[in-house]
Amino acid sequence: MTPIPFRKPSHLASPSSAASAAASTRRVVVWLGGGDAQRSAIELATRISLASGAQLTGLSAFDPEPEAQAIPAGGTYWARWLADQRRARRREAASAALRDFDEVTRGHPIEITSRHDETGFDGLAAVVAGCDLLVVPAGAGLSGTGQPPSDELAATLAARSAVPVLRVRQHPPAVRNVVLVVSGTDGCARLARRFLHAGLWTEAPVTLLPVGGDRQRVQAALDEQVELVRAHGRKATVMPAIDPDAGADVLDREVRRFDAAAMSCLSHRSGWLGMVRTCPFEVVSDRMPVTLLP
Repeated sequence: MTPIPFRKPSHLASPSSAASAAASTRRVVVWLGGGDAQRSAIELATRISLASGAQLTGLSAFDPEPEAQAIPAGGTYWARWLADQRRARRREAASAALRDFDEVTRGHPIEITSRHDETGFDGLAAVVAGCDLLVVPAGAGLSGTGQPPSDELAATLAARSAVPVLRVRQHPPAVRNVVLVVSGTDGCARLARRFLHAGLWTEAPVTLLPVGGDRQRVQAALDEQVELVRAHGRKATVMPAIDPDAGADVLDREVRRFDAAAMSCLSHRSGWLGMVRTCPFEVVSDRMPVTLLP
């Protein structure tokens, strides 16, 4: 069993750029679980911490217990062996991610810590509860990498906690414009307020994209959020509404010019009809370098 090293806090300097970032960002946590987007997530989390002067914590965690499964007669040994192999692979991925974390963050004048936890989701939720922003690589989950949007760690934590989650596919050199996807789903009516409270991309103009469905409900949420964004001194425009049955290519053309998105979820599929329809949230998150789930 390969141990995962813990990193002690580095010295804390006073970053000169802290005043230009959101004063409310005091602690940033970046998930260390491996995957293709892991290094991009670390780089972006480091950049945010440097801009705000926030403490940066690298965190890896998973449930050490084997998944529930049917075990045939005489199969106890093999079930245990398979569970051990899964744990070993996850520890190896976490160790590799921690090495990347050390390499990217070394020498920066911010407080840096790292932690590994094997108490499952409850332990993970307790750790991130005290942070102001959780940065997660796309596709990462407690059971490994390559998870579908509905099972990603970013989606799970955004739905169960009050911590803003930043899902990273790529590390954009700059975020010049942001799109807020507004629909009739739970959380969309609070999207602009939470986006503004997160304090990210404060200079970028905001565009709101309504996705049809209950058009009256969507329009009410849209009007209120446009007013709120403008009240905070931000430029806000509204795009023509997208039909929820529109193809992925149509939505792709509408959002490809944006560098970041803010949405209430990563996926909103339900029932048989939802399985065969295009999910606008999945299309947007698949195109965006970064997606905020506030």
